[in-house]
Amino acid sequence: MIGRKRFMSVAVAVFLGALGGGCGTTGSGPIVYPEVQFLVKPAPGPVTFTVNELDVGGVRHTFPAGTSFTASSVFYFYFENAPPPYSGTFTLESGGTITVILAVTPGGLPEVSDTASGPGSVVTLSTGVSPSPPPATPIPPTQEVRFDVCVPLLTPGTCFTEGDSGIFGLPFTGTVGDAFQTHEVSGSTPSIYFLEGAQENAGADLRLTPMSGQTLVVQLFINGILRETQANTKDVIIRQDL
Repeated sequence: MIGRKRFMSVAVAVFLGALGGGCGTTGSGPIVYPEVQFLVKPAPGPVTFTVNELDVGGVRHTFPAGTSFTASSVFYFYFENAPPPYSGTFTLESGGTITVILAVTPGGLPEVSDTASGPGSVVTLSTGVSPSPPPATPIPPTQEVRFDVCVPLLTPGTCFTEGDSGIFGLPFTGTVGDAFQTHEVSGSTPSIYFLEGAQENAGADLRLTPMSGQTLVVQLFINGILRETQANTKDVIIRQDL
């Protein structure tokens, strides 16, 4: 796993308070939830898998029907500013095995993992179940914000089309946020970021570290619709009003 840190200081005590009290405020400032990480590790690669659903705080995130991902190394899915509880379901479509890890940083919740072996097998993980159970059927987000991040190999200028997950393991740093909160991120290609509860606008400023001459591509989807694509060998800046 790779280490992560937040641009805004988030105390574990605040997070534990959020688990007990749900969404809201602490004093005069809003609760800043931790980063939620789903890591899909193939063994051996490459493998193809689908994401059945990712649920955070009773809100369900899915991909269009028929969407699959190819992984020769670790593929990352992240949520910024996501309230608990957290769960995800993945299906191995082809290849050997996938191990899926669900982690929350900073700490306060145990890391959980499970492995799917053989095509058609399914992994379901969950953690951070709140005292008040979420709705039986998670609801869709009112405003889903998603950033696809990759260094493509086969399809320049886009991510995850025609099975092209791009180059694995290139580190990047930067920020993801909206008009009210900015989250510092430190990741590795390929990655997908969801920004929960975004208000007024959504954007990202990312760069490969160290700069390698490779072209980093960032695509911003709002409610499943591609709104902007930016690519650069240096800083990639992308932003849209909501």
